[in-house]
Amino acid sequence: MRRGVERILLVGLLAATAAAYLPCVDGEFLLDDEQLLGDPLVLDPFAHGAQAWLAAPRPLATLTFALNRLAVGPDTRGWHLTNLAIHLAAVLLAWLFVRTTLARAGLSRPALPALAAAALFALHPLQTESVAYVIQRSEALASGLYLAAFLFLLARDGAPPTGRRSALLAGALVSQGLGLLAKPIVATLPVAWLLHAAVLPPPEDASLTAWERVRRRLPASAPLFALSVASAAWQLAGTRDSGSAGLDIPGLSPLRYFATQLRAIPTYLRLAVWPAGQCADWDFPASAGLGDPWTVAGGLLLLAIAAGAALVAARAARRAGDGPAAARAGAFGLLFFLVALAPSSSVVPLLDPLAEHRVYLGLVGLAAGAAAGGAWLVRRLAGGRALLAGGAVVAALLLALGLATARRSAVWTTRLAFWTATAERAPGKARVQLNLGASLFYERRFEEALSAYRRARAAGDPSVSPAMILGNIVGTLVMLERADEARAELAVALRAEPRSEVALGLLALVEYEIGDPAAAEPPALRALASDPENPRALKYLGFLRADRGDLASARELLQRATAAPGVDTSVFRVLGAVEERLGNRSAACAAYLRAATEPGWGDVAARARTARDALGCR
Repeated sequence: MRRGVERILLVGLLAATAAAYLPCVDGEFLLDDEQLLGDPLVLDPFAHGAQAWLAAPRPLATLTFALNRLAVGPDTRGWHLTNLAIHLAAVLLAWLFVRTTLARAGLSRPALPALAAAALFALHPLQTESVAYVIQRSEALASGLYLAAFLFLLARDGAPPTGRRSALLAGALVSQGLGLLAKPIVATLPVAWLLHAAVLPPPEDASLTAWERVRRRLPASAPLFALSVASAAWQLAGTRDSGSAGLDIPGLSPLRYFATQLRAIPTYLRLAVWPAGQCADWDFPASAGLGDPWTVAGGLLLLAIAAGAALVAARAARRAGDGPAAARAGAFGLLFFLVALAPSSSVVPLLDPLAEHRVYLGLVGLAAGAAAGGAWLVRRLAGGRALLAGGAVVAALLLALGLATARRSAVWTTRLAFWTATAERAPGKARVQLNLGASLFYERRFEEALSAYRRARAAGDPSVSPAMILGNIVGTLVMLERADEARAELAVALRAEPRSEVALGLLALVEYEIGDPAAAEPPALRALASDPENPRALKYLGFLRADRGDLASARELLQRATAAPGVDTSVFRVLGAVEERLGNRSAACAAYLRAATEPGWGDVAARARTARDALGCR
């Protein structure tokens, strides 16, 4: 293929990929995205030293978030466009990697198959979670750096034994190190490189056995392995008491997690082949143990895939032609897929056993194998019309995938669209129903929100706090002005735990908002006796003191309430009013600004903006 035509097709692929992700470009912050706006490193990156940055679980990804905030503030479009740009860069690197891999495999005319593989990687609907979900840019960023490091290593394979080899190895080490700072999936790089050499030898090593090719690269791979081991130790140390990753997640031992992954990986393979039934928050229970029938079946399937790929690679090792070349590429692609999944799908437990973004890098291998196999099949069946037939098949497939990706990316637009789609796939998961209820609540669809919250409670998921569900149910009943039902809910909770600061704080909420405001004071004081920093008790006691004109006490209480994570924006608005009445204009302006810009009720923000304008704040 002429280089100019290849470049035109590549530009067209990038444009089609960008078009497929246009629906989510203005999407809201979802899931963990909202935590980014409260991350001290993101809010003020220059106020923290190297130690704080290195203590972050993914420093490089966090740096990109900080740059987004400096450039565009909380405007989500800039954040999403950054994700898309990283994905497009990863597509380019995947294309270069697959072109080199297919040539290494011995496939004739590898240019078009490499473009087809890059297109599969770019437009597969499974990739949407890594592109549309802001915080998961770490997956795409780390994968791009992984592929860049791999390309350095493949270039080193073909370089003469001079200083250039050392420079290429240094480039791989730098890329690997940066990738590890984005996400620890890059730790498998040296294993993948040795696997590539064993299955797909460069021309100068074709006469050597697979083991001899691996052995020749062991000295150069030593620093790569050392970096991976050091990163793994650092990451494991950072997961202590995290609750979402590591070796101490309650009820999820390494053995049980491994058993679960024997079911999860076949699910990933099924989604790669037929991406129907995608879900952003899978209801995928952990396996009881290695003896579970579905776990045994999944383990046997993966063993057969790995053994079959190794056998195919061995039999095709010294044979020429597109058929053996496609067999080698397919064998490497399957094995690479398993290697790429190892950091998240082996023995180190993660709270969510299955998440679609984890397949992002592994799809490069599957796409390479599929493109090589497809090229061989079309050339064999279509003969002289192979180019036309292959182009038609690829165009139809990519059109279907592009439309599916555009449709899937549209899910990542609003909280309500996202959680409605997720609840359709995982209706029995408490966390899904809880978030669906919150989305409905903020749309003021209170009856529907209440039903979702009660479904969350009925699900009995231990990963979701009963106190949070209770708070959401009571808050929704308050909005519906059903005080008696709210009090009944709290009476049950207080009978079980009479000194519950959560239930007492909620009782203060009920009495202040729809009961007798004066009756909010006793439960608020009792809640603070158990928990002096209870944000709900501080909030309503502060509101009550402000209503009574005790401004100094109100300010002290409300300032303490603002220190809580995820504080209600109405606290900032009332604090602004208190500061204004005390004559503290600059403090009032600052509080009104927080109320106007933090996520929350629109009417609270509107009232804060009106008060800010009236005060003449800049």
